[in-house]
Amino acid sequence: MTAVNNLINDRTGLGSSGETMIGKKIGGEVVILNTLRHEPGSALRKHIVIGGELGGPIQEAAQGRHGSGRLTDYRGKSVIAAWRYIPTLVGSCS
Repeated sequence: MTAVNNLINDRTGLGSSGETMIGKKIGGEVVILNTLRHEPGSALRKHIVIGGELGGPIQEAAQGRHGSGRLTDYRGKSVIAAWRYIPTLVGSCS
């Protein structure tokens, strides 16, 4: 997981406010899996309600969509974002 965390936390080219976030859809919410730049300690504790006003990009991705545009982030701020759904890989690593 160290390599994945290093990739997620690499903010090269994202300026002073950009970040990468990953989440998992569980029921009607998206659980954020990594610590967010603007909310330390948020990993596995931050939930975004699907259909709610906050977290538009992660809601889109969690529903299987990909794209980019201006949406409201998890803090209620208008942001330019890109999102992509990443399917779960099932199996074992050897």
